[in-house]
Amino acid sequence: MNQRWQLKVWICVVWLSLCGSYVLLAREVILLDKGWRFMREDGVEAAQPVFDDQKWLPVTIPHNYGWEQAESGGEDCKDYYRGPAWYRLSFIAPAAVPGQRVFLSFDAVSLVADVYLNGKLVGQHRGGFSAFSFEVTGVIKAGEANVLAVRSDSGRIKDVSPHGGDFNIYGGIYRTVRLMTTGPVCISPFDHGSDGVAVLQKNVSRESADLEARVQVAGTGQPVQVRFTVQDAAGKGVASRVKEVKDSPQPTRDIAFRLKLTQPRLWQGVKDPYLYKVVVEVVGAGDTVLDRVEQSLGLRSITVDPGKGLFLNGDLYPVRGVNRHQERFGRGWAVTEADLKEDLDLIREMGATAVRLAHYQHGHAFLDMCDRAGILVWSEVAMVGQFEPEPEFEANVKQQVVELIRQQINHPSVFAWSLYNEVKNTSNFAEALVRLNDLAHKEDPTRPTIAATCHKGPPINTVTDLLGWNRYPLWYSEDTPAMMLDACQGTSHDGGIVVSEYGAGACVKNHEEVPKKPVANKTPWHPEEWQSHVHEQCWAAIRERPFIWGSFVWAMFEFHSARRNEGDHAGRNDKGLVSADRQVKKDAFYFYKANWTDEPMVYISSRRFVERQQPKVAIKVYANVDSVELKVNGVPLATVKPDNLMIAKWTDVDLAKGENKIEVTGSRGGKSVSDCCVWRRIEPKPVVEGGLPKRSRPALTGR
Repeated sequence: MNQRWQLKVWICVVWLSLCGSYVLLAREVILLDKGWRFMREDGVEAAQPVFDDQKWLPVTIPHNYGWEQAESGGEDCKDYYRGPAWYRLSFIAPAAVPGQRVFLSFDAVSLVADVYLNGKLVGQHRGGFSAFSFEVTGVIKAGEANVLAVRSDSGRIKDVSPHGGDFNIYGGIYRTVRLMTTGPVCISPFDHGSDGVAVLQKNVSRESADLEARVQVAGTGQPVQVRFTVQDAAGKGVASRVKEVKDSPQPTRDIAFRLKLTQPRLWQGVKDPYLYKVVVEVVGAGDTVLDRVEQSLGLRSITVDPGKGLFLNGDLYPVRGVNRHQERFGRGWAVTEADLKEDLDLIREMGATAVRLAHYQHGHAFLDMCDRAGILVWSEVAMVGQFEPEPEFEANVKQQVVELIRQQINHPSVFAWSLYNEVKNTSNFAEALVRLNDLAHKEDPTRPTIAATCHKGPPINTVTDLLGWNRYPLWYSEDTPAMMLDACQGTSHDGGIVVSEYGAGACVKNHEEVPKKPVANKTPWHPEEWQSHVHEQCWAAIRERPFIWGSFVWAMFEFHSARRNEGDHAGRNDKGLVSADRQVKKDAFYFYKANWTDEPMVYISSRRFVERQQPKVAIKVYANVDSVELKVNGVPLATVKPDNLMIAKWTDVDLAKGENKIEVTGSRGGKSVSDCCVWRRIEPKPVVEGGLPKRSRPALTGR
């Protein structure tokens, strides 16, 4: 069968060496995305090339399974499928070239992957969120038909983390698969799934920056040079080093480089996310490039003062963050580049400066976008909820820590490595956490470790360099935000904290004139107005406390959680500020946009509360303009100046029977903005059983 070859990182260069004993090859990368077949079953001989898969489902990669049931909204969303499935691909391999090496590279398979080529097991990877590679040089049939088979298992596996978490675990090959060919000496694809290049930044300032780089070279056969170059955004070289690598019996060698850049242009977050480029080349006789890897480089220094905040390049920098899961409505984890871009565009539109990628390692594509956009990233290993005391489980977590750091170490957006989320403070975990923390520091001595806790007391809260608290005042607790946050002061290693999660659920079909606290996850009634109230109160408390150096809203987008039955959709966590399909931005989204952005705006909250029963209503507008003028049915009412939370309010506003047009206008810096919606005053409705008002019909609005 023919396979469409694409994504050639570079054109293959083949030439004979001067001595005539080698054929030297540049790297070629081929995307394996089309022509796959899938079956959600096990106990079959699917690894064998002669197996008949013609009745299997044709799919493209990325692909995953389990989300279909989880998204149904019916009873089966609680018991969505977690278990094994098979993928098969028949393809014609490139023609044979003497000395050529061939690798298979996977960006992620959940949770355990067994990879077979032409009936032979070439490797297993245990962990659902990190990349991995296997060499298949001796197995692939060059120039002939080959059969690649992958068994994916998303079941609850004893020694593979995570074992807990309020999110769904899907299975499948849900990120990119590549076939890569190189010459006999190459930049190693075996460095824990990384690109074989790690660059550490030290002593970064506007005057200079020191770089300590490590390049892992794989293969034997001839002496080569390794050339390390830093280029500016225009492609001009600004620093370079070359090292000789003699022939050696060792399968891999670490080559170290030290460079200093003078007067560098710094990566300044959203203000100026300037990126250099690192180019690493393996060079053979005649200055011929045998292999090449490129990495982005953003030069910056990041420190945290527990009483003042986070400093980027010596300047105080606001950490206004959101939490994000990697799933998408209608696709599960098999997201596209367009999906990722839409997510980041919404995060930027709201004015966020940081994102916590919860609760596992996210893919390179989204981090690349954060690098280019200047969004700080909290990157997290998949250690969630439950730590198992068995040595095999800890070994798997350690593996995931190393993979996370080595694969993401060159992203300037990543400011901290998170080692766990909401794991209970047991003696077994406390001891293991010290080992995990030491491992993270050994892998990357330039970034702090961090964790997200919801449990009081040492010892785990003081192990990591930084500490986040997941707090839900006015949602799971009756406590006010001030009471709950003050109780967290002084619990960390250095005394300061970040609020790693806070928020409340909201269904855009549920509305109340005077919102009351729901019984959290025990009722499907989640008024949008209560979510807004919670975020207003929490943000006010967070920004008034100097010991809180940053915060992350839970969550930016709704996501699936099988155990929940909230709002209007079973199996979904509705705390997102944006709906799961990204079509509706809830009122709280605009509250943050008014507080976190400088672009003038006005927004009428409760706009989807269309049917009103009371003759007099309150009107609340989120606005960052000088003043807001209100008109009802064309009649001007009072002009109000927004308070320090960017809220303008009017009370006891008369509504006529039938339709009422609500209009607001404002201006700042010479720019005028406006918003409008229509409400209908209707006859009072009867109260349903249990005392809850009937759900109002949502407005037809694109906002």
